[in-house]
Amino acid sequence: MQSYKIIFNKNKTFHTKMNKDVLVALIAKDVNELQTLTEGLDQMEVIPAPYLRLALDKSKALTANIESLVNYLDNKEIEDKQVAQ
Repeated sequence: MQSYKIIFNKNKTFHTKMNKDVLVALIAKDVNELQTLTEGLDQMEVIPAPYLRLALDKSKALTANIESLVNYLDNKEIEDKQVAQ
């Protein structure tokens, strides 16, 4: 079982330090959920506003996870260069 370091900030909120595998899994989950949601929307004649908000929120979560992966990989590259020096 893999463990993750919990980091608390000064606002008493926390986030999990994620690695590439976790971020890729979250992205895949978001994509699958968005696909399921859009298939449901396609079958509706009239799309209720809450469903559109849900799709928008899910797409924002997907974007945030992709940005987190980019940041993780950028930081990893910097760390790897520092170790090599």
